[in-house]
Amino acid sequence: MKGDPDFDMITRTAPAALAALLLAVPAIAGELLRVPADAGTLESAISQVGDGGVIEMADGTYPVPVGGWFFGNLRKSFTIRAASGATVTLDGGNARPVFRVQNTSPSLGGQIGFENLVFANG
Repeated sequence: MKGDPDFDMITRTAPAALAALLLAVPAIAGELLRVPADAGTLESAISQVGDGGVIEMADGTYPVPVGGWFFGNLRKSFTIRAASGATVTLDGGNARPVFRVQNTSPSLGGQIGFENLVFANG
């Protein structure tokens, strides 16, 4: 009850404790799509992955399609990473860019993260 020292202490410390707990809990990861197990190609995985998802690539060298992988107006954020212990090379074959990013408006884009990938010959 109000006026009770124990009640006053709880009402003052509970919001701070809850905020600290929420900050300590990691964000729940989005979906995981594995290339080639779940999506046969990186292009397919990019079109399938949801906002906040992760594309995880198996060990290997992946040749870049003509024109490079294109990101435009995807309206989602996601991460492309190498699977644990894998060496993943995205190879432009000395003939094309590895990635192209173009949004017609900042609100139509999203953040794309890259982890433990080798970009070569682009």
